[in-house]
Amino acid sequence: MTDKLYEFSTLFEYKYENVNPKGNYVQRFQSKNRKITSNRPDYELPNNSIQTSKYTLINFIPKQLYEQFSKLANIYFVIIGALQMIPEVSISSGVPTIYLPLSFIILISGAKDFYEDYKRRKSDNEENRQPILTYDGYKFVTIPSSSLYVGQIIKVNQDEVIPADILILRSSEQKGICYVETKSLDGETNLKQKNVHIDLLQTYISDDCFGQEDKRIILKYQAPTPYLYQFIGETTTSQQKVSAMNFNNFILRGCNLRNVKYVFGLVTYTGKDTKIIMNSTIARSKRSKLEQQMQKFILIIFLTQLILCIIASIVYAISFYNKRNLLSYLDIESFDNEYNIAYNFFVRFGNWILIFTNFVPISLLVTLEMVKFIQGKFMTLDDRLNQPKVQSSNLNEELGQVEHIFSDKTGTLTCNIMEFKQIIIGNQNYGDVIENQEDYLSNDEILSYPQVTNVDFRDKKLIEAIQDQNHFMHKQVKDCLIMLSICHTVIADQKDNKLIYNATSPDELALLNFARFVGFEFLGSDENGIKRVRFNNEILEFQLLEVFEFTSQRKRQSILVQIRNSKEIILYSKGADSILLSETKLSQKELQSEDYHNLENKLQEYGKVGLRTLVLCKRIIDIQTYQEWNKRYQEAAQSLENREERMQTLQDELEKNYEILGATAIEDKLQQNVADTISAIKQAGIKVWVLTGDKIETAINIGYSCQLLTNELVQHVIDEKMESLVVEKLNETIGLISKQPHNQHALIISGDALLHSLKPHIRKNMIQIGESCNVVLCCRVSPKQKQDVVTLIRNQKKNVCTLAIGDGANDVNMITAAHVGVGIRGVEGQQASRAADYSVQEFQELRRLLFYHGRECYRRNSTLVCYTFYKNILVVLPQFWYGILSMYSAQSLYDTFIYQLFNILYAALPIMIYGVFDEEHDADILTENTQDNYYEQGPQGKLFNLKIFLFWVFQGLWQTSIICFFPTFCISSNFIDDNGYMQHLWAQGTMIFGLVIVVCNLKVLIFSNVYTPALLGSISFSMISYLISWIILDNISQAEAYVVLESLFATPNFHFGNILVIVTIVAIDSAINLKLRKMMIASKKKNQPIYQQPEKNDQVIKVINRANTGFAFNYLDVDELENQEKIELYNLENQVVPENFNNNNIY
Repeated sequence: MTDKLYEFSTLFEYKYENVNPKGNYVQRFQSKNRKITSNRPDYELPNNSIQTSKYTLINFIPKQLYEQFSKLANIYFVIIGALQMIPEVSISSGVPTIYLPLSFIILISGAKDFYEDYKRRKSDNEENRQPILTYDGYKFVTIPSSSLYVGQIIKVNQDEVIPADILILRSSEQKGICYVETKSLDGETNLKQKNVHIDLLQTYISDDCFGQEDKRIILKYQAPTPYLYQFIGETTTSQQKVSAMNFNNFILRGCNLRNVKYVFGLVTYTGKDTKIIMNSTIARSKRSKLEQQMQKFILIIFLTQLILCIIASIVYAISFYNKRNLLSYLDIESFDNEYNIAYNFFVRFGNWILIFTNFVPISLLVTLEMVKFIQGKFMTLDDRLNQPKVQSSNLNEELGQVEHIFSDKTGTLTCNIMEFKQIIIGNQNYGDVIENQEDYLSNDEILSYPQVTNVDFRDKKLIEAIQDQNHFMHKQVKDCLIMLSICHTVIADQKDNKLIYNATSPDELALLNFARFVGFEFLGSDENGIKRVRFNNEILEFQLLEVFEFTSQRKRQSILVQIRNSKEIILYSKGADSILLSETKLSQKELQSEDYHNLENKLQEYGKVGLRTLVLCKRIIDIQTYQEWNKRYQEAAQSLENREERMQTLQDELEKNYEILGATAIEDKLQQNVADTISAIKQAGIKVWVLTGDKIETAINIGYSCQLLTNELVQHVIDEKMESLVVEKLNETIGLISKQPHNQHALIISGDALLHSLKPHIRKNMIQIGESCNVVLCCRVSPKQKQDVVTLIRNQKKNVCTLAIGDGANDVNMITAAHVGVGIRGVEGQQASRAADYSVQEFQELRRLLFYHGRECYRRNSTLVCYTFYKNILVVLPQFWYGILSMYSAQSLYDTFIYQLFNILYAALPIMIYGVFDEEHDADILTENTQDNYYEQGPQGKLFNLKIFLFWVFQGLWQTSIICFFPTFCISSNFIDDNGYMQHLWAQGTMIFGLVIVVCNLKVLIFSNVYTPALLGSISFSMISYLISWIILDNISQAEAYVVLESLFATPNFHFGNILVIVTIVAIDSAINLKLRKMMIASKKKNQPIYQQPEKNDQVIKVINRANTGFAFNYLDVDELENQEKIELYNLENQVVPENFNNNNIY
């Protein structure tokens, strides 16, 4: 007895070593496998608090200042402010006036960051303060979630959120079953079943036993990982019984507990170490092409500024030196630095840098960011779109420049709402009937059958075979339908006395509802794992032994059951024909039989009409074989090393020597207006690539249905598996395309061939073909391959804008890899929409998003950026022209205070109003895009390029010359007040500055297409605010330009000069804009492409006929999410090929 007590005490008396003493967070807390004891918290590990916010009240100011001054533009203006404080250089009496607008801009950016971070912090606080029931050694007490530590035992009640990653110890259900909803993790609303391990179920036999010494357990488990669907661990009880734990015994933070009263769990991961937090990665930062070009133009402006400053400084230094003997009235001594050319150069260079400060537009980034933000809000308020979400408004104009669209098929082009259509059993095909046939179930007859969803089946022949026990197909049909009714992971639930199925995929629901429709009703599974099916008022019971889950590598799902009456053990499998047909136990004679060929032919026919197929198989296993296999399988399941690989090997060992039961066909219908949308996208000149996991025949058929493929396209199919054959086929395709330059082409390539085509030494050929094709269909591709295709185009064609659109978790990589990602909020969950820059409800909404919102955002934002450069040239350059008269002495024309308000108050609002409200054409006309190709201006970069930028610069040059010289030469000679004195320098500068404000505001009117009250009001506000500013300054005796405005308004020549300059500039500018518009219209008509009838080619309408049909099974691709780098080709070597099969691909 003493020895047992000693062993019992030493078992749990060990020191926690779950933390490394040194290193960063990952090295300290996430690099070591863990060992914990229940009810013994490890306080060295992080607690359960989370922080998604960036700032605290203490670090907000220093962090914000660091972020703001990590931007080169802000550093530039800080340097400018420092120069303004140097007396010899300053043009503002040593006052750093630039800091006023800089502070305003930093304040606006900081306020925006503070608001966004405040929302995050508020959410964090709500999460961290959630009350949690935890065991303190005596009873369950309530603590905040942030105080939870690894090793504690918690209680979670029904409908509550799981606060940390936990190992389930006990459930309110007698057999330890519980159900969770993982909506917050993967978007799935279907319930998932979790189970208490049988050994833990026997350990924790009551709700009040957790404080007993002999109920403690030791849990050894893996270090924190981001893999959502993986957990490996083992428990040791006080009796030293070791048990292996897996993901089925594990619940993640963020799940909701459903359908059970409560569960008890052992906390394993907390805070940053929980899987949901580890998967909350920051998305890759994206910048639009316009912003990238804008940075180049800013650099050009800055270099121009330096050149002008150098020229002005050199001219002044040389002129002053040459005329030094004529400047005695300046009282400059010969030994002063003023007589030093180098000194004069550098001082004047500093002066001119300060005068030209606004050459680099200080307000551009903030203005553009604010306009984009408001544009994004208007997108979300568009009642023609179904509540779109804008998560990256900085990419608005990128929507108007898309040249390549990469699209998923299932759930994106199709509805992802499956309807069961047909089934093959033995050599009989059921479901291929049409209305008015004798075997067609009428609408009235359908009412006598169970009312289910996702089924469109009208064939009486199958019903007769089920009901007539003497029918020659009865046994085969019954066997096949029993298989459909139990080979799944669907959870049955009773709600309001109705049986509800919670399926993990729409395919599963369609198959199970079909079985229910024809009389095989799945009733659910109990806590002992017994599956029950009702047929003809008889309850069939099956003991569940094992479930082999579907993965993209396995391409099948299997279930191992034992019939309770006969004790017979059967393995049922459903999945890809390319996998299951190769694992049948048919003899060579049976492989060549009519039944087998009938099955293959039907599978091909299903594929060609766009139906998704599954092959159904079974294998009867004798008890001795099962027992020997099960012993090894349980050992593999208990192992901590290579558990997954060992279990997979043993599953493969059992999944062979199948007997074919039949095959199913399910239809996934196209979404509304998909065909019109794709046709419009192609007409706009955008290339469409569809990346799908479906087989080639299915993808081709869907392609025709949605007008992706047409009879005018020459199809090039590449489906080879060996690298040498792929290279040969690519070269052959290039040759065929070059011989038919006037035809339009489509490339259809399989995942096998694509894997080779993406290799570095082959991808050049793939790019060349892709550039020549209007449409590309990539079939049988994995999520990683989708990403690789998008990345290939991005890297090889730097100036091309790509857009990826998808609806499932397997589309996330593709969406994040593209320049613009669009997610569809569909049946497969919300992961795609969360990871995307924009999300919509249906594919058809992409048309309005691109053709209206994208096109208009590109047009407005292009004009906004160019206009901002223009107005800054307009305000700065008159001072350079004035230098001709002042020997470039760097004399400023403007009042310093008024000058700094130019980009904040006098010329900021109208262009923002333009950027939000202006419309060139009606929204519906742009969305239709049929009267003209309005969209092409974006992909071709017609509105924002070097030529356009230089044109705006040119406009600034000639307009500033008029603004400067008209008042100087035409008016100044008679610029006389009532006392006969000529007005001084500030009067001339004030008049010039006023003209700049009027001209730049009227410029917005000239290029605007609509004159909204907001636009007219903003222009009026800008001019009135300038006038008010001068009235205030005019009455401040300390101001530089005291009483200038009063004397100016009393001078008639001032008003005449203003009218003369404004009329001249507006007239010339309007004439230039009118001429340019006419030239653009004429050029467009001249360059309008002439439609050429494609060369007649019979191959255009042919589709390759292949033995391999593949499969379509819409499951969340768990293993692809967890191991994106692993690409395992599906097996095609063992495909059975009919003798008369012709392997020549069609071109």
